[in-house]
Amino acid sequence: MAGPGDVMPATTTESDSSAADLMVIFGVTSDVAHKVTFRALHRLERRRLLDCPTIGVAHDDLSVEQLRKHAHDAISDAEEKIDETVFDGLAGRLAYVSGDVTQGEVSDRCTHHAHRFAGKPR
Repeated sequence: MAGPGDVMPATTTESDSSAADLMVIFGVTSDVAHKVTFRALHRLERRRLLDCPTIGVAHDDLSVEQLRKHAHDAISDAEEKIDETVFDGLAGRLAYVSGDVTQGEVSDRCTHHAHRFAGKPR
């Protein structure tokens, strides 16, 4: 039986029709994201199971570079051994939208990033 942090081979089934187009993580600067989410994303990236752009959404005013540093620190704080090549892949998938999620502008900015990742004009 696999233990925490063990790398398991990716498996697929015939019912797997396609990968996700985009992942949006609300509350990306929260304690839960710091303690759990980024470590899980790093593990998914390491196992080659994360192959979609990821948009982090939170109320904090951060740059994408600050989010990437936050993610790196969170993985390190979780005592996860960071594979920098794997992390670079994860970091390259990240975008960030700040604001109040109850306002339409956050949704519009997420849509903008989704179109940018898809290579579509907005």
